[in-house]
Amino acid sequence: MSEFLSSLQALRTSLLRCLGLLVLGLAMPLATHLAADEAARRAAREAERRAALESEIASGADGASQLESGAARYRDLKARGAVGAERRLDWIRRISQIKEALRLPELDYELAPQQAAAGAAPLPSMKGRYEFRSSAMKLRLGLLHEGDLLGFLDELDKPVSAVPRVRACRIERIADAGAGARLGAECRVDWITLGERP
Repeated sequence: MSEFLSSLQALRTSLLRCLGLLVLGLAMPLATHLAADEAARRAAREAERRAALESEIASGADGASQLESGAARYRDLKARGAVGAERRLDWIRRISQIKEALRLPELDYELAPQQAAAGAAPLPSMKGRYEFRSSAMKLRLGLLHEGDLLGFLDELDKPVSAVPRVRACRIERIADAGAGARLGAECRVDWITLGERP
């Protein structure tokens, strides 16, 4: 009987060991799977953080580049004299100088009041502080030939206290020109300046 009990005891121990090994055999893949899932989640969170940081760095670099570009643009405008109050008298003098230099038979103009420039992007470094302004000028020119208009527009773009932007030009022949102008031209020019907001 004691042999039977000891055999039973040995069988019971063996069964418990087998059961323990079975549980361990089932638990190991589950634990490995759970650990792999947690590692994948951790890696995904790290990738998101890294992507956000890279995006922030790129955004900062873009912002710095925009600020640098805006500052360079501002310096160019400042050197040209196009920052601050508009200087209409300078523009009129420049037009008179061009008329005399090219010996244009006729030149007349009308200058409209200044207003905010449509479609002008603000400088990134100065949003809200400055704005682009525009004064529209209608020019009527008497020309001897088409080259006079091209010469006038070329000279007009040389540094003056604004950035002239030619919107449109129309040219037509004058029927009875005589010794004067053979062509008539009408152009619309916007004089762009950068000024502080009121």
